[in-house]
Amino acid sequence: MMPELDGPGVCMRIRKQHERPYIHIVLLTSRSSKQDVVTGLEAGADDYMTKPWDPAELTARLRVGQRILQLEDRLTGRKQTEEALRRSELRVQRLVDSNIIGIAIGDLGGKLIDANAAFLGLLGYTREELLSGNMHWDNMTPPEYLDRDQRAVEQLRNTGVAAPWEKECFRKDGSRVSILIGVVTVLSAQGDAESVAFVLDISERKRLEQKLRHAQKLEAVGSLAAGMAHEINTPIQFVGDNARFLQDSFHGIADMIDRYEELCEEADKGAVRKELLERARAAREKADWVYLRRDVPNALEQMLDGVGRVATIVRAMKEFSHLNQSVEKTAADLNKALESTLVVARNELKYVAEVETNYGELPLVMCHLGDLNQVFLNLLVNAAHAIGDAVKGTGEKGRIGVRTKQEGEWVEIAISDTGTGVPERIRERIFDPFFTTKEVGKGSGQGLALARAIVMEKHEGTLTFETEVGKGTTFYVRLPVNGAREAKEMVAS
Repeated sequence: MMPELDGPGVCMRIRKQHERPYIHIVLLTSRSSKQDVVTGLEAGADDYMTKPWDPAELTARLRVGQRILQLEDRLTGRKQTEEALRRSELRVQRLVDSNIIGIAIGDLGGKLIDANAAFLGLLGYTREELLSGNMHWDNMTPPEYLDRDQRAVEQLRNTGVAAPWEKECFRKDGSRVSILIGVVTVLSAQGDAESVAFVLDISERKRLEQKLRHAQKLEAVGSLAAGMAHEINTPIQFVGDNARFLQDSFHGIADMIDRYEELCEEADKGAVRKELLERARAAREKADWVYLRRDVPNALEQMLDGVGRVATIVRAMKEFSHLNQSVEKTAADLNKALESTLVVARNELKYVAEVETNYGELPLVMCHLGDLNQVFLNLLVNAAHAIGDAVKGTGEKGRIGVRTKQEGEWVEIAISDTGTGVPERIRERIFDPFFTTKEVGKGSGQGLALARAIVMEKHEGTLTFETEVGKGTTFYVRLPVNGAREAKEMVAS
């Protein structure tokens, strides 16, 4: 017994000073009245024994207290777990109700079971239409994205998570919306696997990306404008020279024809006067008919060649610069696209490299051709710059190779150069946005980053390279013929 404290007083002090961990108190006392028992229990005792006590009974009561403490610990842990779960559910519900991102729940077959207002608003459906059970991912997905979705479902079944991917969905009114979607599986209250899709509207981002790509394409054409002007000026110049030659020659030819017409009129009347024959011969000599007969056809042929060359350049520029407003891929001849791009880039290439082409037989490829033209131009200009660095000051030329071939359901475009190669220390960074090794004003560092985004994100293809320092580099663009990668296809290393 503590000085000046009785048993209930000790109990009260313990309870006041030791809230945690909880102490199970058995009050041992010689007081046995009913009031003493009540006083002791109200003071904080958990059990009450009067003297003399039996050691076995005390041991048993202490074990009861131990069990009570263990049960209390379990109940406390359960309450904490339930509270944590409740808070987690509140956070999830707040996320769902916030409508910052679309959330849709469905079975693994694609049927939608529930969705938040953001998802329904994005696609233009009402909750009543959702609850009718007629909303299905397949019905809202354009055909060209079904294969990609199926691969996501397989990944979801195998791992429980489908990594985010970009696609388009049909709205209720038939229009399309670009989305970024990621999916996870959860268990329903009945124990069935369900999919939870997180959907973000990226239409505005896609629109800005398209404008950026077109702006960069026009910027690329602008940077090549002086060269293309020179390419056009040369044939225009000899068209003009030959036109002036024909203009000058026409006067002599017209005079000669006039003299021969006089001869024909005189011959119709009978005898031809000698002076008319002499005047005709003089006009023929003055016109230098022997020379004109030989060179006028050559001049006309050169003019037609020049006009054809200008037409080729203008057509190539038109094909290269065309902005495809459609969100859908269209079938395109990639060999023809490469030829057009080579025409546009000719002045950039011809001073540093000879271009060798080897076009294989390719099927029409489903693609966004305008974007791929930008990829081809970026790779060709990079090749020219690499060769320019390698042959600088030597007066020599390097070689740029353009090769195409088909491999099953894929086509491959290889663009190689005999430039400086890519140093090992920067190989992992060359596709990073704004990374460049070029001097200021010669490159923005966006070319390869843009090319990779177009090939991999918009076409589900691959963009890889092989390089050797001092020997050169080859970039490989691989694209699925049908516009979507087959599930069984292995990504090239």
